[in-house]
Parts: sequence; structure tokens; C-alpha cells
Amino acid sequence: FLNGAMLIGSALQPVVTILDSDLNTIATFGENGGSEQVMFARHFDKAGTYYIRVEDYQRSGRAGNFYRIIVGEFPLVLGAYPLGVQSGSTAELAVRGFHTLGKLKVVGKASPDSEDTLTLRPENAFDTVRVALGAEPEVQSQGGVIAVPVTVNGRIDKPGVENRYRFRATKGEQLIFEVNARRLGSDLDSYLEVLDQKGQPIERAIARPVWATSLTLRDHDSAGRGLRISTWDGIKVGDYVMIGGEVIRAEALPLSPDNDTVFEGFGGQRLTFFDTTAEAHAVDSAVYKVQIVAPGTKLSPNGLPVAHLFYRNDDGGPGYGKDSLLHFTAPADGEYIVCIRDVQGLGGEKYAYRLTARHPRPDFRLTVSPRNPNVPAGGTIPVTVTGVRMDGFDGPIDVSLADLPAGLHASSGMIAAGQVSTTIALSADLNAKLDAAAPLRATGKASIGSATVARLANPEDHLKLISLMPRADILMSAETKEVTLEPGGSAEITVAIQRQGDFRGRVPVEVRNLPPRVRVLDVGLNGVLLNEDES
Repeated sequence: FLNGAMLIGSALQPVVTILDSDLNTIATFGENGGSEQVMFARHFDKAGTYYIRVEDYQRSGRAGNFYRIIVGEFPLVLGAYPLGVQSGSTAELAVRGFHTLGKLKVVGKASPDSEDTLTLRPENAFDTVRVALGAEPEVQSQGGVIAVPVTVNGRIDKPGVENRYRFRATKGEQLIFEVNARRLGSDLDSYLEVLDQKGQPIERAIARPVWATSLTLRDHDSAGRGLRISTWDGIKVGDYVMIGGEVIRAEALPLSPDNDTVFEGFGGQRLTFFDTTAEAHAVDSAVYKVQIVAPGTKLSPNGLPVAHLFYRNDDGGPGYGKDSLLHFTAPADGEYIVCIRDVQGLGGEKYAYRLTARHPRPDFRLTVSPRNPNVPAGGTIPVTVTGVRMDGFDGPIDVSLADLPAGLHASSGMIAAGQVSTTIALSADLNAKLDAAAPLRATGKASIGSATVARLANPEDHLKLISLMPRADILMSAETKEVTLEPGGSAEITVAIQRQGDFRGRVPVEVRNLPPRVRVLDVGLNGVLLNEDES
């Protein structure tokens, strides 16, 4: 049973039940999420009439809850082991699934639609399997001694098992430990920790609270950047704050008691620091402003609880999902142990992983939004390019739209140091014509070390297309051409719109490409609006 609807935008979280001819339940798939939402198999012992019942996990119903289920005796690939291959090498992977050949030969050459993975489709299969492409030497091991850099292909093969690997490092040596499991279809929810040679936790820092308040109004999930706190007079922008076990950093303070404190984030998810993991928090949970001090520092008591931070990580943050990411700096020459296990203590054949131990490799990846821009004839729309910065890279990234056809034009942009996105203006001439939708190719270049690195945004998406639309309802212009701000100061920006045709509606206005810690304050409940009678 294969449901491909989620790949083309279905909002359905399917739960599929197989019933016999008397409508007795035989099996149910998808209740726990995971791969069963999109593919599963069932062996039928008896011939006869059967039914399947399709419902939404949240019991919702709407037009976006569509499905397309293929049923039959065809090859269905659920996964492969190991989960990847080293670049430039060949490997034979064991394929897990139904009606498959069992083995798949792989050449370590990147797919055209990705820089880090291979997409494989076994013969006659409806679905594909994605495996990683690594730069480091690879081994298969359930524990033992490893030499850095390396990628270990392993498996938590039994519930309650923890795999341990010993490695050597010199004082001050920086290493990154990265797990790739859930992102490749494994059921493992990894937890990673580095211990000393005696198996004891290693302290990386101390979080000393110096001021306290609490969450108010509502419970908060583990993703949202806005947290409502009782008071904020003791916090400044850039301060570290600790709630539960996560350390976050303030980005914007409330403008009134009815506003949230906004914390730094990426892709709609708040960022944590020192490899702590974002958590859900109940109303009235304690919130501490903290100072980060070196391990072993003697502190005078102030009545607030001191937190000791160790080299451990559960979820790696935006882009990593349930996979772990841990940054380790060796405190001394010697031998260390890196441990990996499942957070819930689960294990089995489906709990495979790739554990990569490597030195920092600064790099970046790009995404573009919207992926299908419609440009009005004679008008301009904003296109945002976002950079995912990796391993400490914080340099500028020059961004442009390449290979635009005649009649289309785009400004250049730069994702400045300390920022993650930039907005490009994409324009069309009033008489522009397109015979077909034009490919959207957003590219970025940056100097990393002595090399110039170029990346294409969303290389896996072959349907990034630019289309033309009729003349827009409004034309907007900025009468203020240049803004100079002093720290703590403010400035006014004047914009004007020209209404075209019969459009008389309200127009929302926003300012893009603002530097960090610069924001528009007078947004009101509905943002900045030009009303029906205003221009």
C-alpha cells in the first residue's frame, strides 16, 4: 500500500485500517506517524473480500485531505542499510522491504537534485529510497575504536542498547558529531553524548542565573520563537536565557504587556545554544537570565539554581529534526567516548544510523521563497533567498537570479555576515512575454578560506518556475531612498502606492532586508496598513 499524496501537497495525516468482510479490524497503520503514513505492507492468509478505511489522525476534514493509494503486489522499498556511501566509492546496500531483490549496488556520485544524498529507485518499484553521500571514510560498527574523521554506519539493534565508540583528541581540538537517521527514514530518535575515558560526563560550561521571571498566559511548544514572560525589565537583546534545559537568546523585547519576547530562530523554529534541545514549557515555568562561565569556576551563591552544561544533545535544531548534532572541544589530550542511543530506549532492524565524526567544515546551503513566483507585467515582487550556515561559517553570501529570459530582471542581493536571508526584487517589463514558465535559479557565492563556493537554492526541486501575470492592482514606490540610524535611534520611511484599475482595498506594507536588531515598531495589531482612502 503506497500513498504518494503527501509528496504533492496533501495535508492528510492518514490512518489506514484494513477490515475483513464482516468489518472486523485486521490491522491499522499510521497511528504512530512515521513511514507507515505513506507506505506499508500486509500479508493476507485467506482469500476473500477486504476493505480499507482511510481517516485523518486528527479527525479533520477539508479539501486538502486528499489521498492516492496504490495497492498491489509490487516492490516496496522501506529502507536500506547502510544508510549511505562514501563519495567516489561503490557499495552494496541491503534493501529492506517487500518483493525486492534484497541487494542494491550503489555508486557514490551525487544525484543532480542534491549535493549530499543519492535517490535510488530499485527496478519496478513505485517508491524511491534516499541514501547519504559522505566525504569521510566509512566503517560499519556497533561499537569500538574509531579514528577521526570517520562515518560509522551502525544500528541500535535491541531495545535499551547504547553503542559506544572510543576516539583520541588533542587539547583544544574541535570536532563535530552528527547523526543522520530520521532524515533518511530510520526510526531512531537519537541521543548523543561525549564522555571521558572513564565514562564520566564532561562539563562544557556553567549557566549561572542572575535574574528570574516566569512564563505566563499559555503553555509554549518547542518551536515557537515568541514566549510570553511576566516581566522583561532585566533582559536586554542578546542576553542568554534558560528555560528548563534549553538555553536561548533574546532577539526582540515586547512593546507592551500583550506582546511576546522574541528569541533568535531559524525557519520558524527557535535556536538553542550549547547544544541544548528546545523543549515544550508549561505556563508558570521559571525563566532565568544566565551568565555563561567556564567549567570549574567558583561562584558565590545568589539563591538561584546553577545549571551545569555537558557535551550531550537530543535534537540538532532546525534542519535536523530528531537527529542529533554535537560540537565538542577536547579539554585535554587523551581518549574519549561518544555514545549513541534511542531517546525512548527502543531498538531493532529499523533503528539504523550514520554517525559522522569530523572537524568543522564551514559551508552553506540556500533555499528560495516563493518557489513559483508570479510576476505582474510592469511590476515587481520580492523573492527571499535564505542561507543555512554550517559549521560556523558567517561570511557574506552574494545572491543572484541566473538565466532570466528577456523581459525579466532581478536585483542582486547579499546575505550579510550575521544574517540568514536577503530579498531580491524580481521585475517584468510591461510588454514581457514568456512562451513557457521560466526556471527559477537562485544562486549564491561566498569565499570560504581560499576557495569560492557556489550553491544553487533547492536543487532537488525541479518545479521552481517563474510565470507572468497581468498588470498588478497597485504599484509601490519608496520615497525615502536612504535611511541612517544611530544605536537607539529611529527614522521614518515614506512609501506611496499607485492604484491601478478598480482596486480600492487595504494594502499591507512591510520592510525587508533590515539588519539584525532593527525593526519596525508601529505595526499595530494588523501590521502597517494603507487604508482604502490612502495612498
